[in-house]
Amino acid sequence: MYSKQVIHSATLVKVVILDPIELADENAESLKFRIEIFQWSPNRFTCKLLREETYCLEPTFQAKVGERWDVETYVLETGLSWREIEKESADTALKSIIQEIEQYFSVTIECPNIKVDKEHRL
Repeated sequence: MYSKQVIHSATLVKVVILDPIELADENAESLKFRIEIFQWSPNRFTCKLLREETYCLEPTFQAKVGERWDVETYVLETGLSWREIEKESADTALKSIIQEIEQYFSVTIECPNIKVDKEHRL
C-alpha cells in the first residue's frame, strides 16, 4: 500500500517585465527578462527568472521556399542563481533577484512598485 503523497502548490503573485539589457557586444541581441514571484505559504516566496528568446524555424510542410517563421518564447535563465532565492515576502524576493541581475550585468534597475524598507534597500 502506498502512502499518500502531499503535493504543495504555489500562486503566482507578481510578474515584472524588465526593459531590454544591452550587452557590450554590439552584435549580440539585448536580453529581455521576465521575473515571476510565487507564494508557497504566508511567509515563503520564491521566484523564477525567464529570458525571452526568438527561434527561427523553417517549416517542413508546404511552404514557400525560404519562408521562415520566427517564434518568441520564454526560457528559464540558467546563468543567474535565482533558484536559491527564498524570502519572507514578495517584495524581498523581487529585490533579491533584481540585485542579482544588477550585479551580474552592472546595471541599475528602477522598480518603483517595490515597497522598500531601511533594511532591504535596493
